[in-house]
Amino acid sequence: MLQIQRLRQEPEVIIAGLKKRGIDATQTVNMLIELDGERRQIRHSLEDKQAQSNALAKEIGVFFKSG
Repeated sequence: MLQIQRLRQEPEVIIAGLKKRGIDATQTVNMLIELDGERRQIRHSLEDKQAQSNALAKEIGVFFKSG
């Protein structure tokens, strides 16, 4: 099985290797790289939102303590 990191770093090598086996995977490899980029952006956004949520939860705790 191929690692996504290797797909990102060496897409030409992967495509060439698959072509030797009679598989034209250019579109598939490019689509996988694009989807991985989208996934990484979404994950980064999620982590930012979680950090904001945690900060707000701490503030709420402080307000409740202070009465």
